[in-house]
Amino acid sequence: MGCCLLHNYIRNEMLFDPLEGGLDEYMSNQPDADSNTNTDVVDSLDTTVEWTAKRDYMALNMFNDWSHVAAV
Repeated sequence: MGCCLLHNYIRNEMLFDPLEGGLDEYMSNQPDADSNTNTDVVDSLDTTVEWTAKRDYMALNMFNDWSHVAAV
């Protein structure tokens, strides 16, 4: 969250972003994604029991870590 706040602050205070200025040149040197026919494109994702369990486990651990810090 701190990175988002800093990013938004910089965007409000700087009239010109030097990194954004070089973005067009960088992107023009990249291969066109449509020209690469060997790339598999993921059109959709289906949820799985394993991923749902992993996501819930990670969320629970993050909440527990936060609640222990908040209680101190």
